[in-house]
Amino acid sequence: MSERVERADEHDRVLGVVDRDEAIGARWLHRVATVVCWDVEGRILVHRRPDDSARFPAHHNWRSTDTPRRGGEVLAVAGGLDGLVE
Repeated sequence: MSERVERADEHDRVLGVVDRDEAIGARWLHRVATVVCWDVEGRILVHRRPDDSARFPAHHNWRSTDTPRRGGEVLAVAGGLDGLVE
């Protein structure tokens, strides 16, 4: 089982809590927040995903993504990912 996420409709109304793998497999809308970091020269930070990551292990990525806590405010999470560490 992967993490639990809030499934949402096209108006961002929560329909229920589902397994993230199920949401991705079924192509359901679900809540996530993404942060993209860049410097003053406009270069985007790229990081290497851990070898043991459940999604795209050892791949390079340009974004950091997290899911809001169930029942949490999506816009608050978008301002700073729950799991982000500076």
